Amino acid sequence: MPASIIAWRALLQWIGGLVTLVALAALLGPLSGSSLLDRQLRLIGHSTQGVSVHIKDAILAITPLYAALTTACFIALSVSGIPVFDAFCLSLSTLSTGGFMPRDGAFVLYDSPMAELTLALFMAIGAISIIWIRCIIQMRWTLVREIREPLWIIWAILLFGLILAVMLAFRTGETSPNLLFHELTMGLASAASIISTSGFPISHQINALIPFLVLLGLCIIGGGRFSTAGGLKVYRIAFMLRQLGRELQILIYPHGVRPSRHGAEALDNEIIKATWVTFTAFILIIGIIAMIIASTGVPFAGALLASASSVSNIGPAYEFARVVDFPDAPGYGQMSPLAQIVISAGMIFGRVEILALLALFNGVFWRN
Repeated sequence: MPASIIAWRALLQWIGGLVTLVALAALLGPLSGSSLLDRQLRLIGHSTQGVSVHIKDAILAITPLYAALTTACFIALSVSGIPVFDAFCLSLSTLSTGGFMPRDGAFVLYDSPMAELTLALFMAIGAISIIWIRCIIQMRWTLVREIREPLWIIWAILLFGLILAVMLAFRTGETSPNLLFHELTMGLASAASIISTSGFPISHQINALIPFLVLLGLCIIGGGRFSTAGGLKVYRIAFMLRQLGRELQILIYPHGVRPSRHGAEALDNEIIKATWVTFTAFILIIGIIAMIIASTGVPFAGALLASASSVSNIGPAYEFARVVDFPDAPGYGQMSPLAQIVISAGMIFGRVEILALLALFNGVFWRN
């Protein structure tokens, strides 16, 4: 493809990531379930000034930071040996967790461990709340310490990346320190690619090591709130687990007082209700899309992963597993038009987020 088309596609991803952050902050803020908000952003919560002011403030607050992180990613990739044009396109795709490569093949073909580490770092940043990152820049350490979700995501990437690196080392039998370091960087980049829902194809060797159910589960969970990552989001899973533990304690001690908290955040009934509504709608949409795709001749396991990948915006995950788990399944390009249409609809649902999408069609929301 011409370089202009490749750059245009990368720019579309970058703009899509920015629009996602603005939509999450301005539209989904009251339903986010967070009591630890950066008040200076003025992005979240109700205001007498209306939705248009929310959106304007969100754009003014988020765009400079988003652009600065993209520039830092571009510089780091260029210094690590990636060609300038490729580094430009990759930086646009990384912060937006879009995952498009500027050329065919896996990222390992660049043969640059430092570039893989850079990619892993900025994919992790893309999966972390933009508000939390802004708190770090402003040195608001109290809020940084109280919000635990970003640390969970970082630890998950490190642990999963280390596991993948060890599995790859056992498979290849390499003992050279340089090769072991490269396997570690590939593992970290692959882990960040999946957990952040970027979907960069880092190495086909590592893709073949990831069990189908693990890949499916990570696709559904996704990244952090107020980030460009897709999926159900880590904080919702944590909220539901907290509520599950609280309900079990109530069964044992029915008259006990059990305040429900997530770190420093109080979880009231409205937050839990919004979380379960989102979870139910998310799973229903994945199931409906999977059944439609399966009805077109795609094996059900492949249809389920393709559906989860589209709603979580990590489309390449289907291709990661297809080679090993269901090699006879068609690629996206070979699927029927009906399957391609419902996958496209799933990507839109997942990019906007379910509750934000429902809010857009709610007349009461706009009147208020």
